[in-house]
Parts: sequence; C-alpha cells; structure tokens
Amino acid sequence: MAIRDSVATPEPELKSASGIAVVDAAHSPLTTWFLDGVSAALEARGHPVQRDPRRDVAVDPGVRVVLHAVQADRPTSFRRRAKEIFVVGVAELPDHAEDMLAAGYALL
Repeated sequence: MAIRDSVATPEPELKSASGIAVVDAAHSPLTTWFLDGVSAALEARGHPVQRDPRRDVAVDPGVRVVLHAVQADRPTSFRRRAKEIFVVGVAELPDHAEDMLAAGYALL
C-alpha cells in the first residue's frame, strides 16, 4: 500500500486550518527534492503549502506546521513569533551517523 493511500483527506472545514509552510534554507538538491515531494503529496490531499526560501518568513495565519530545511553543520532556528506552530527540522547528513541522537540533537 502506498503512503498516499493511507493518508486521510482533510474535511473541507479543516482545510483552512491545516496549512503547511516549507522553508528551504539549506539549498541542498536532496533536501529540495524531498521537500518538493512532500509538498506535492500534501497539496494533492488538499493541504495548502506555502513555500519560501527565507528563514524568518512570515507565514500565513492558517499555517500550523513548518518544514524547515537547514544545513546540518550550521542549523538555524525558525521564529514562530509566539504562534501555535510545530516546526520540523530537515537536514541532510553527509553519511549515516552511528549515533543518530547525537547527530540530530543540534537540529532540535
């Protein structure tokens, strides 16, 4: 079963409150490819996606999740501006880390 078959389509009244913002400040081809695919899948399910390469972009009021691409060796924060937003950091590592917790801790 494909992932797209197991993801529920949001109810029409919830679509306005289910916005997603993608901030691709990493400029990595692999990260951009990943975020393009996630964005396309979310939009196909009716979730509006706001894309912007700037780190401190002001997101639309309906955005509740931000996918924030960063460089693993120089992670940056995303300013939520006291809004109820869940920020997911996305980074590409040069190689498989032996200790994923230690490698990913700086990205939290």
